[in-house]
Amino acid sequence: MNGRPKRRALPAVYAGQAPAALPSAAVDAIVAAVESGARFEAALVANGVDPALVHAVIAVGAGYTVRTDTDADFSPAPQLMESTRELLQRVKVAQAKAEVELAQVVYQASLSRNERTGIPEWRAGLEWLKHADDTRDHWREHRELTVHGDASDVDSEERRAIRQLSDQELRDALPAEWRELMPPAEHNS
Repeated sequence: MNGRPKRRALPAVYAGQAPAALPSAAVDAIVAAVESGARFEAALVANGVDPALVHAVIAVGAGYTVRTDTDADFSPAPQLMESTRELLQRVKVAQAKAEVELAQVVYQASLSRNERTGIPEWRAGLEWLKHADDTRDHWREHRELTVHGDASDVDSEERRAIRQLSDQELRDALPAEWRELMPPAEHNS
């Protein structure tokens, strides 16, 4: 990077036309939706707030230069900056509340017994152990694919076809449960 802040494109509609502040009713509804488990961006859209506007305000607040499609600098009103800051703080608390509530539900499920068999609901407990911050490293599923043998063990025509595939094509060919275990693809740009 050349020392200058990154620039982000923002739709031209916001060039001098951004709202003065986020409507308080929309902020309340967004926070309630997130607390109920909705993703932040989905809650924004569902309540009539453009995610691009919120991301642009956040970027400006972080010191980035944001330009609109018409190449004008985006300069949000102080009230918009403040209402966005308040929204982000409230959303962070709402996300934490939702996480705690869901964690309690999963934990309580792990203590219950199957009504038909009388056996403890071990699956919920296992999911808790696999995903809880303190136990994740010890209980998560770890899968590795190891190929044993030499090249003569594999059909040579098939091997040539596989070698011609890109990394992304190879990832796409994996079953879904294996793809989610793969680290994110690195994009060199």
